[in-house]
Amino acid sequence: MQRDAVERKFEKLTAAVIDIAETILRAENVAVPGNRKATITALREPEVIDSDLKEKLEAAVGFRDVLAHSYGPIVNDDIVYDALQNEVERYIQFVTAVDQYLSEEEQD
Repeated sequence: MQRDAVERKFEKLTAAVIDIAETILRAENVAVPGNRKATITALREPEVIDSDLKEKLEAAVGFRDVLAHSYGPIVNDDIVYDALQNEVERYIQFVTAVDQYLSEEEQD
């Protein structure tokens, strides 16, 4: 049950990243791509995220897809635990990057 809760949180965090990315792209009049990874990549154009964070978030999208599409039973518990211990930082980095981007937009 705890594993399911952790997996669901990862799914929701990544979905929130995608929703925020789409909102920013629309506000910047940038076309929203048809898939999640391309949406992350598109955040490079208005310089919301750097290439390192782009890679981390694209990996998060891939991990989310594995969890969300019923591949969960084949995901090793160690992978989920490692993600919980080592990959949460990418979401914090994203929030920080968006905050900085919005602050810069307010100044312009």
